[in-house]
Amino acid sequence: MNTTSFRFPAFLLTALVALPLIAQEPGGAGETVRRDALRRAGVGASLALWPVRVLGRANADVADALGLVLERQGMPSLTAVANTFDARELAWEAIPAAFGAHVATGPGKGLVPAAGYALYAEFLGDPKQGPTEVRFVVVDAKGGTVLSDRQSPGDATFRRTAGADPDPLGCATCVGERLFELAGWSKVPGGVRDGRFGALWQKKSGAPDRKERAAMQQRAATLRSSLAEATVAVFAPLWPAATDVDAARFAAAVGAGLACKAATPVAVTVAVAPSPNQQKRLYDLAAVVKAQLQKQPIEADYAVAVDLGFAEGGQAGYANVVVLDRAGELVLAEFQNDQHPLFRQQAPKSLADGEKLAVAMLTRVLR
Repeated sequence: MNTTSFRFPAFLLTALVALPLIAQEPGGAGETVRRDALRRAGVGASLALWPVRVLGRANADVADALGLVLERQGMPSLTAVANTFDARELAWEAIPAAFGAHVATGPGKGLVPAAGYALYAEFLGDPKQGPTEVRFVVVDAKGGTVLSDRQSPGDATFRRTAGADPDPLGCATCVGERLFELAGWSKVPGGVRDGRFGALWQKKSGAPDRKERAAMQQRAATLRSSLAEATVAVFAPLWPAATDVDAARFAAAVGAGLACKAATPVAVTVAVAPSPNQQKRLYDLAAVVKAQLQKQPIEADYAVAVDLGFAEGGQAGYANVVVLDRAGELVLAEFQNDQHPLFRQQAPKSLADGEKLAVAMLTRVLR
């Protein structure tokens, strides 16, 4: 799942109010006491998430991504606030006290429960070089600093999170990992079921609900059991370069990979609106194919469409694959990116490589 990305456009992508500073002892006895209280509160601690500063401005969507990460780690009592903390004029060393003042006596007053906490994060970097630093601060409702952390490419946690996944979700994962490390918490196996942020991201991406996912599983089972007799219409791959696209070539590869009765190219092409959220782009692809099938029915039993994009060298990229039946009902929606083993194994660098990856994704699920 992506949000506003450091890596786009290759593929998926008020002045500070003067506030009275809260008297604190950063790193001293007061902070130690507050951190011990956070540790005792455990993963059930109430935590309000402020919009995250990314690419020079506050971003509420990235705060929602951080909420999703923390839910997956087991935190059930999370909220996102619309109130913005603008730290443009401050060095990081002044941020903990300023954010504490914002929460305790400034515009953020009353947004954090008496026994709760607030988190503000910044992701530094740019689209060309990617993330260069991930930093965040947690304060209590009285504005006292609980913990403050900075991670850069020289740090192990940064390397396995933001370094390996150089987009806001990877940076959010870095914050989640460090929060649990510093608070002395253990992750909850399975995370939070039906959490607020999980539901929010499902809605944002257009992903099917539980009932529809169950129906998709049944449709996929039907296709799997009758694959040898199935006919498939194959759309030309969506490819940013728009060169060397050949629907007939891809249809032949799909037919050979699935060993279906027939795979024929579709004469028309489809397009998907840009989105930094890969899951949304996946389900947008399904939606445009469904609209096309309703506008111009196919003779085949099923339709296949793929959306591909890769950076030079194959270190990063994405592949989205959808299968719909002739009525436009979604049968399969699969995605891969540079965080998935199959993608890393194949390391696609070209359209032809992407087509091979797409066929591998289809055969893995259907054969």
